[in-house]
Amino acid sequence: MKLPNILQDHPSFLLASDVYSYCHNFFKMTGINSFSYSKVYPDGSRMELWSDSQALYHIFVEKKYLADCYTPNNYDEKNKYLLLEKKIEDCSTNIRKKYYLSISAQRNIFDHDNCFMIINKKEQLCEYFLFYTSVKFLSAINFYFNNITLLESFSAQFREEAKGLIIKADNDRLIKPWRDLTLEKSEDIKKTVTPPQSKRAILTEREYQIAQHILEGLTARESANILCLSRRSIETHIENIKNKLGCNKKTELALKVQKLNILSKDKFEE
Repeated sequence: MKLPNILQDHPSFLLASDVYSYCHNFFKMTGINSFSYSKVYPDGSRMELWSDSQALYHIFVEKKYLADCYTPNNYDEKNKYLLLEKKIEDCSTNIRKKYYLSISAQRNIFDHDNCFMIINKKEQLCEYFLFYTSVKFLSAINFYFNNITLLESFSAQFREEAKGLIIKADNDRLIKPWRDLTLEKSEDIKKTVTPPQSKRAILTEREYQIAQHILEGLTARESANILCLSRRSIETHIENIKNKLGCNKKTELALKVQKLNILSKDKFEE
């Protein structure tokens, strides 16, 4: 897979070998085989530094799987540590499809699997540190969650010691601005209009997932582990579901959800 001449001198690709050199000892120590660092801005522009320039080119330039996605919309401030493949189950159908295509390409073409994310969502940008292992690393997920401190330490060191690389890539972002923030702000105002009280309560997709877990007999802690959220967040969601459906107990909630057939995918709140 050869990069077009026009891209060979772009910082995101020119600096990939430096990123790999920085990561090399870390890869040998941990079994991780690929790393990427990204900054995404409100205007849609993205700064990308990857240890594998071919994978970067394939995902963002050749196939453009995520080039037109404002990915910070898929995460909130509570989403700090995530397994990407698990998290995207929460996304809209269109975004979920793009993520799955990207994951499949990483896995099947480059042997980059088990993507683990550390996310710093700030007001002016969203910062991502992504780690991958080989498909053959069967205990990768356990490794990640048993070594959060190590991954955090590496991420902080990379941000500091590779500051020069980050500045170069940030000065010529791989994805240029494409979002009309003025238009989107007006759309956000429209979305905040309160619907008529007579309209039947509708669950959000997150509430749907948690309600489904209740029907399956999972505890709040088990649901929290599956969704990578805190137990307190799950309990808050459960209270919101109860309020929407007008019930007080989980048993009553389960019965009402089944009775209303509200778990249908086409009844998600947009």
